[in-house]
Amino acid sequence: MKRVFILCVFAVNMFAVSFASAAPPPNWRSVDVTQFDIAGVKLGMSYEQTLTVISEHFRLSPAEIKQVKDSTLYSYNRITKNKQPTSIRVKKDNISVEVSFLTRIPVNSGDPVAVSFINYSLPNTKENIATLKEAALSKYGQPSDSRRQANLMWCADYNQITQCEPRKPKMGLAWSSLVLDDYRLEDAASKYDQDLLKTKPSL
Repeated sequence: MKRVFILCVFAVNMFAVSFASAAPPPNWRSVDVTQFDIAGVKLGMSYEQTLTVISEHFRLSPAEIKQVKDSTLYSYNRITKNKQPTSIRVKKDNISVEVSFLTRIPVNSGDPVAVSFINYSLPNTKENIATLKEAALSKYGQPSDSRRQANLMWCADYNQITQCEPRKPKMGLAWSSLVLDDYRLEDAASKYDQDLLKTKPSL
């Protein structure tokens, strides 16, 4: 029975993988979202670059820039062996932008972290939902799967279940929030961290 169960689980998993990796529909639009920016911020940007472009975009005063710097969250990074910025948040004129950073791989001591996540959001009202959708379509063009009118997504890698491959660069619009993320940075940092822990046993 155990062997039959294992074979069934394997078959189900293979079916799920096959289903998810099916060919995209004829109207599929492949989009390189690594070229996109939200409020001037792009995936892969450094902490300093992010501060510069976001300050320019929102026309922050010196006092506001200082406030963003002072409120930056830091944590100890086991790869770089020192504290690194992990996220910043800017809020102005009812617009909120949150940016997260992860370790850059290959490791670069002069440029240690890179943007992995950007969340741009407005107060959740019917009018804001409509205007954000209109602005996104105007700036980025039609989503990858134009058949879907809710939860619009832009990406280069199709997934039949989730529209876009979850661990690859993608941008999604849901309600009054626009999110651009790239989990490959997290995966690369995690793999590098695990490689550091590899130990050959000597019994």
